[in-house]
Amino acid sequence: TLSYNGTLFIDHIINTVSQITNTILLISDHTEHQSIHNVSLIKDIYPNKGPLSGVYTGLSHSKTNINLIISCDIPMIKDDVIQFLITNFNKNYQAVIATVNDRKMPLVGIYTKDCISISKELIEKNDLKMMNFIDRLHSVNYIEIPDQMKEQLSNINTPQDIALLSVHLKVYYFGQIAEITGCQEESIVATKGSIVDLKNHIFKKYPTLKTASFRIAQNQQITNDTDIVTGEEIALLPPFAGG
Repeated sequence: TLSYNGTLFIDHIINTVSQITNTILLISDHTEHQSIHNVSLIKDIYPNKGPLSGVYTGLSHSKTNINLIISCDIPMIKDDVIQFLITNFNKNYQAVIATVNDRKMPLVGIYTKDCISISKELIEKNDLKMMNFIDRLHSVNYIEIPDQMKEQLSNINTPQDIALLSVHLKVYYFGQIAEITGCQEESIVATKGSIVDLKNHIFKKYPTLKTASFRIAQNQQITNDTDIVTGEEIALLPPFAGG
């Protein structure tokens, strides 16, 4: 189960969507999702038919005509992207779909129940490509996401993708380390990776730290260089007397 900044992907997305609506349907056949609170877990009507089946299942079970559909592999999404989609929707559209650098993202969009019959038809033909589905819709508003929001829609599908994610950290410096950096705390953005990667990131800003002796604690736990940075609080601790 993948996590970002110490929180499961699915929890990040649910927390974001919860700022917009209190009615959330999670389309999944994974039994571990049964323990997620405040969502209704629904199994695919057509199992093993990919994302298109998820779209069809969600729209079929929804009690509203207008529905937000978000894939589970974009953990950095925030409510401003969703609000941007909502602002660009009106009753004349069957769907409003996000694009990033002209790349269509059919699993980040708003769909009406008018899309149910087309999705069902394609599934029954075993034509499961999402692009074929949206091409069949007669009224779609493709919306280019503003540059400052684009990172939120980064697809994370492999361990390599996770390693490239940026993390927002609160870093605390103690004792002689604070003397070297000239501050006791700061917020930094680093590439998600190992503790040694984080050290190298900090060394670029404070080269004299390379000769200093210190340990790194993550969320109040002493780390090893190979541990993965999960986010939240980082502390650089100099040697203390007697230990």
